[in-house]
Amino acid sequence: MDPGDSSQAAQLPSIGGRVVDGNGFRGTVRYVGPVCTAKDPTTPWIGVEFDDPARGKHDGAVEKPDGSSVRYFTCVNGGSGSFLKPSKFSTGISMAEALRQQYVDMNAPLLAPENLLPDAYASTSKGGKKVQTCMPLGKCATPFRRKRDLCPMSSADQAIEFYGESKIRQRQQVDTLDHCTLRECSISKAGELPALAEAAGAFVSVDLKANLLSDWQEVGLIASQTPLLEILSVGSNMFKTPEGVPPSLSSGACGRLRVLEITSCGITSWSQVAMLGEWAPSLEELYAADNDVSDVSDVVAPSTSGNGHPSGEKRVGGFRRLIALDLSETELTSWEQVACFSALPALSTLLLNHNRVADVDLITSTTTSTSAAAAESDGTNPGPASGDQVEGDKGGKHNHNDGQGGAASSSIAPPFAVLSAISLSGNRIGDWGAVDRLAGLPSLRSLRFSGNPVTSGLGASEAQESEEKGGQGLTKGEAEQRLAERHPRQVTLISLAAVSCTVEPIKKKLPASSLTVGKLKQLCKRLFKVDTDQQVLSHRPEPGALLSTLDDDEKTLSYFCVGDGSEVLVNEIDERQQERDKERARQEEEGRLAEQLRHADALTAIRRGQVRKCRNQVLYQ
Repeated sequence: MDPGDSSQAAQLPSIGGRVVDGNGFRGTVRYVGPVCTAKDPTTPWIGVEFDDPARGKHDGAVEKPDGSSVRYFTCVNGGSGSFLKPSKFSTGISMAEALRQQYVDMNAPLLAPENLLPDAYASTSKGGKKVQTCMPLGKCATPFRRKRDLCPMSSADQAIEFYGESKIRQRQQVDTLDHCTLRECSISKAGELPALAEAAGAFVSVDLKANLLSDWQEVGLIASQTPLLEILSVGSNMFKTPEGVPPSLSSGACGRLRVLEITSCGITSWSQVAMLGEWAPSLEELYAADNDVSDVSDVVAPSTSGNGHPSGEKRVGGFRRLIALDLSETELTSWEQVACFSALPALSTLLLNHNRVADVDLITSTTTSTSAAAAESDGTNPGPASGDQVEGDKGGKHNHNDGQGGAASSSIAPPFAVLSAISLSGNRIGDWGAVDRLAGLPSLRSLRFSGNPVTSGLGASEAQESEEKGGQGLTKGEAEQRLAERHPRQVTLISLAAVSCTVEPIKKKLPASSLTVGKLKQLCKRLFKVDTDQQVLSHRPEPGALLSTLDDDEKTLSYFCVGDGSEVLVNEIDERQQERDKERARQEEEGRLAEQLRHADALTAIRRGQVRKCRNQVLYQ
């Protein structure tokens, strides 16, 4: 559409609408009305904030002759604002019109009737040194000059033949296509719905990136006329914040949509994204980068526990089939915001690049019994929940709750249960402990972590031999100890005591190099309600292996070779059996003493006999 069209100029755009000027620069309307510095103060002007800041001339304010300034609007990107006359821009066209412009009808006049391009020629110089081809401007792919604009070089002009135009048109028929790309076509609305339905009814994939869409209502109308739509891209369209749910975005209206791309759409709240999730309940991939969803922890309601009461944890609802989620550059600043997505049941890929997340405070559910949860939350002798930092753990300053206030039920899936790939590049993480905490994700297989402060000292250069031997000034033993502290072993604690025999095994990460047996007994006391002086601990490296007793409270777990995947069995002392064992030991001790006395008497008798014999021999000599 010609920006200078008078009919277009007569229709003023609305605030928040999108426009494009004669040079193709897109912008958002921020103001409509008179400007005090104009020659005619009654003439309406359009205050536009351009997407490209270099196109703007000011920040929405003008300076009066007396030096004072009047602000008409505020620009998000500083000096990207400008005032335009209504005749200097276009508010866009409909998608139906864009389809008519981009795809030629079979009955339209041929560009090359009789296979000859009209008003076009080829001029060659003698000797074959130069060949110059000229074609008319129009719908041709390459902008050639007309004959009158070109001076012939030499020799006779040759007509240009163009073959295959009909075959190309057959492949350009919009009603036979299932994929459609209409990027940068100045589309601002759906247009005539019957015409759009006829043209786009077979579309499976539609790309509308970098157009002039600003109203989600129009997106819903476009989707309503494409019943087979599975892939939709509306990125780089700046949308207004809707007041309520637009009628065309009613719940479940776009049930076949699997992939939605809304990158750089000016979204300022997660509630807008949630609205799209209800509109398209079958979404499997959602790309929402370069928006602002930092309010996700504020707009998401607390989830409920199994008994229907609020659990206090805020979790994003819906998106039951979502597999991939891109939240790069979305102003996220804490793991609390990221944790809102931890209950999505099918989420396997999460992109969080270039946010401001400074730490990972992962909450994992590693127990499978409500009985253990009751033991942890009964108010008596409270201790760390499963996964908490226990006394002697020097691996970090963060507590890691393995559930909601204690052990969790087997019916409750752990957070990010099926997440296999996460990308945290370009954030503000400065502690390697965050990487270790991510290891608690049960299905994680891929991690991208570049561009964080903790990786600033890493490079691709080869380490020197001296660096390999004495990295960070640590001896081999110190390095191994620090590595063990930062990467705790996951140990399964199993109670065999009568008081807690119904408690299911509890998996915990324990710092084997610094946690002593005595401190482990204190932890087991909190978990299984067995006094430390009544505990008998034993361990085995894997299920079914031979048991060895942890019989020295001052030794660390690493002294007894308690490694990753080991099982620690917590048994209770049997006092009666202990008394019997003591009595048996006493009797055995007395028997050994009596035997030693008899043996000593025998030796004494033998010695006396030998002395007497020697004495007699001397006398007889």
